[in-house]
Amino acid sequence: MRKASTILATTCWAMTCWLAGAGPLWAQTTVAAMLSIRPKFDDVAVTNPTADEVRDLKVADVTDGGKKIGYALVDGRKQLVRRYVMGKGAPQINNWSFYKDGVEVFRQIDSNFDGKVDQYRWLGTAGLKWGVDRDQDGKIDVWHLISAEEVAQEAFQALATRDFARLKAVYISSEELKDLALPAALAAKIMQAQQTAPQKFQQALAKQANLDRATFLRVESGAPGCWLADGLGTSKDLIKYVSRSILYETAAKQHDWFLTGEMIQVGAAWRLVDLTPEDVIADNPVLTKLLAELSELEKQISSTPNADPSKANPALAGLYEQRAALAERIVAVAEPNEKETWYKQVLDSLSSAVIAGSEPSKGRLALYRKQFVEKMPGSNLAAYAVYRELWSQFAPKLGSDPKAQEAWNEQLARFVKDYPQADDAADALHQLGMSCEFGGADKEAEAAKYYRAIYTNFKDHHLAEWAQGAERRLKLKGNPLELSGVLTNNTPFDINQLKGKLAVVVYWASHTTSGPADFARLKQALTSQKDVILVCVNLDAKLESATSFLAQHPVQAFHILQAPKDSSGLRGALANYYGINVLPTVFLVGRDGRVINAKLQISDLEEALKKATPQ
Repeated sequence: MRKASTILATTCWAMTCWLAGAGPLWAQTTVAAMLSIRPKFDDVAVTNPTADEVRDLKVADVTDGGKKIGYALVDGRKQLVRRYVMGKGAPQINNWSFYKDGVEVFRQIDSNFDGKVDQYRWLGTAGLKWGVDRDQDGKIDVWHLISAEEVAQEAFQALATRDFARLKAVYISSEELKDLALPAALAAKIMQAQQTAPQKFQQALAKQANLDRATFLRVESGAPGCWLADGLGTSKDLIKYVSRSILYETAAKQHDWFLTGEMIQVGAAWRLVDLTPEDVIADNPVLTKLLAELSELEKQISSTPNADPSKANPALAGLYEQRAALAERIVAVAEPNEKETWYKQVLDSLSSAVIAGSEPSKGRLALYRKQFVEKMPGSNLAAYAVYRELWSQFAPKLGSDPKAQEAWNEQLARFVKDYPQADDAADALHQLGMSCEFGGADKEAEAAKYYRAIYTNFKDHHLAEWAQGAERRLKLKGNPLELSGVLTNNTPFDINQLKGKLAVVVYWASHTTSGPADFARLKQALTSQKDVILVCVNLDAKLESATSFLAQHPVQAFHILQAPKDSSGLRGALANYYGINVLPTVFLVGRDGRVINAKLQISDLEEALKKATPQ
């Protein structure tokens, strides 16, 4: 099993074979050899066939004018999966194309025919990035094409991975500044900012330490601004963003914001001018003061005890009310393209205040919802206000009032109907699917429908791959289980090697409070079952958390751990493939490799094993 968007670096022997020259081209290749090559970068989802789907794959020759130029890998539906060919004038294969649902989404290119990839292109639904690796070290040095949203994401990932070279690749160059023909003073100011970029990079890491291992969620929408040439005293209009706001999730599963700084359009690409919007803030002392106040208020909120979130908390409610008022003041002085972001902060603050017990905030939140719905019907901001008001109404009731869940589902269904493309629609679909799934077997088809809507309508959403996996899990009973990974002793594992024996597969993480008791029950259930194999799939975000737990609570099993570089936890490759949503999740796999039970409780394991074991 492989997660489509978790792409491994190209296998050395395979790439050597394909780049060895014209000789290997004429030899018959295999499906396995075609699939052994992977895209270099991890932000593109490609088709990775399952074990069953691999059987239907076929390798076909690619010809041009009767001359064989490479190979294509085609699935049972006649859709392209891979295509490796010689480009015009190439003496060997130098174009490696990867497809998603029959559409090319990524291409690796050896443009100078020296046997090393030097260009990477994101295509189709994957975006429009075109990166060049000048020194062929596997890292992008410059971008020929890249959108403003993709620049923002690159800047975020550079900070999240502490990779200054990645950030440097999206900065504007001196040659590009000359092409823009900016006034000398402005150009000099930009180049001065470039010289201090390494220091600002380190300062940004220090200021937002929670970026480490953080997960990118989205770039907030907004239109760029236009500065006319006659106003600037230049020969060209200047198209730019003052900054872009990025929403991300910290390793502690909290949401936070990151501002990129100014971006300028240069031809068909966008470039980062500065890492943080210091010039904008410096020119706006009122905003500077408000942001400082907000920072102090955030510290008070984070340090205020909230022992029982289901009960009123006057102290916390008051702080959220202050935060809403402060965000309203920021809206008044913020740049036009930043106002929507701060309005969302107002709505978030009011919603949190209501949940914490603030009655006045209910009215304020309702007024904002009414205003946005009437003046901006169908907009993302209107949807944002509607969703926050709904959440503030139902969140306090869902854990204690059984009738509230049914009413909540009705409101969610109405919301996704009224705002099918809103940012919150995917989350609403997720909650609807989860509710149906836990509502009983008769609602699983409905749950699958909601999950399907997530990955169909929101392909780039962070829940898309999870939702596809959840639908796959709902169809598991009676079908083969696909599971492979690396064990604690660094050896590869595939569930198919256990055919002939019963297998209990448990997805777990060390942070669950039931972990020690669950492992004790597993030991007890398997004590008398000599023909049953236990497979434990760990979903911890940190490898050391898993190994430390196993040292204290050992159990005889095949232990699969998340990939060392996969710190996504419950949004990692192993979790996403079957849309794991609760821990532990237990599968019982028969001797034929097919799943007997895909929603087993550990407390029912002994009885299930007795039924599956011949007496």
